Amino acid sequence: MLSGEMREYNKRNGLVKRLKVANEVMSDGWGAWEVYSRWSTVDTTDQNVCGGVMNTLSLGLNWWLLSSIQANVNYRYSTLDRFGEQGYNHGLVTRLAFMLE
Repeated sequence: MLSGEMREYNKRNGLVKRLKVANEVMSDGWGAWEVYSRWSTVDTTDQNVCGGVMNTLSLGLNWWLLSSIQANVNYRYSTLDRFGEQGYNHGLVTRLAFMLE
């Protein structure tokens, strides 16, 4: 969290609670800013299936306007190795989420 907020974590069930935004936009604040990254690998090659191996790097930015509204932008770079050939792709995903609970 770039803006200093902390998420509550429940060790017993392993869940992270919703972020409580300290300076919401509706109160003349900047909201909360969160940076994240993720690396994932999937191998879809099995006995009769030759799907290949795909690696994906994701980098993203969340902007929590309120504790119940989040805007998100996510960049993804993926590589696929299949049949001895390699391919890649770039992707940009945006999302506006409303938390109902």
